[in-house]
Amino acid sequence: MVWASVLDAPRIGRHDDFFALGGHSLSATRVAARLRQSLGLDLPLHTLFEQRTVAALAIAVETVLLAELEAEPAPFPATADAAVPSLVLQGETS
Repeated sequence: MVWASVLDAPRIGRHDDFFALGGHSLSATRVAARLRQSLGLDLPLHTLFEQRTVAALAIAVETVLLAELEAEPAPFPATADAAVPSLVLQGETS
């Protein structure tokens, strides 16, 4: 949907090449900005030049998002003997 909007194309297949559809460096920058706005994802611009299809870009985006999730600290201590907040043990929610 981002590509279709940026390229003003009614339909784009997952294996269509961004640049073959008329994309260029400015439109790639627009795609990156929209991904940052909609997903909070700061995708390097060169990724759009290297992953030129929707399918390839989706894999790259997923990889970046998973890496960000794995890098986030756990909400609770990860050790088995660590203290767990009493509200969690009681099942209470706010």
